Amino acid sequence: MLHDPEEWVRDSAIISLTRMVGPQFPFGSRAEPMPAVVKAAIPLLLEVLAGSQMTHGRSFQVASTLAEIGGDHPDVVPVMLKILKESTDHSQRGSIVSALGRLAGRIRGDEKVKQIVQALADAIENDTNNVVRLRAAAFLGYLGPRAKTALPVLKKAENDADPSVAKNAREAVERIEGRSDEGDPGHVSSPERLKKPRERAPEQPPQPEQR
Repeated sequence: MLHDPEEWVRDSAIISLTRMVGPQFPFGSRAEPMPAVVKAAIPLLLEVLAGSQMTHGRSFQVASTLAEIGGDHPDVVPVMLKILKESTDHSQRGSIVSALGRLAGRIRGDEKVKQIVQALADAIENDTNNVVRLRAAAFLGYLGPRAKTALPVLKKAENDADPSVAKNAREAVERIEGRSDEGDPGHVSSPERLKKPRERAPEQPPQPEQR
């Protein structure tokens, strides 16, 4: 179904697969998916992520799921790095940047973390989309001192023409240099936060008139 010609069928298959193995499995319970199911799902999710027939929302969903379950899989980081370098879809690149940033906070092995930090720094310097760049800066800040090799790029980006990129870069430098103890990328101007409309308080039901 992941390769079905109908978009709604592919979309349903992606939703089902990510729900089956993601942190919300199964549908909000605290049970853990079986390791064999996760192992079988990761190559499928990587194949889907590398494809072009996917909406931005599903791309982000697949990448986020892989960030949660794929930290120990040998192919996840290399495939994501390849997609980030070659993709012409800025939404896909933004999803990958977020996933790589979260993976770097979870995976074991300094070499993979170094590769991710370099890829995020390259995105700040070279990506043509400011949302991708501000997201990369946000997640470098999330990594704190582990991202110290990105400091030259971030300090240059503090004067970026895009105010959101510059703001995220400044906050990332503070985190990496230990001048701020805020670690979650949600505290900076992440694109999710920028794009999400403010939630309105639910309207109160009309009160009965007092007599």
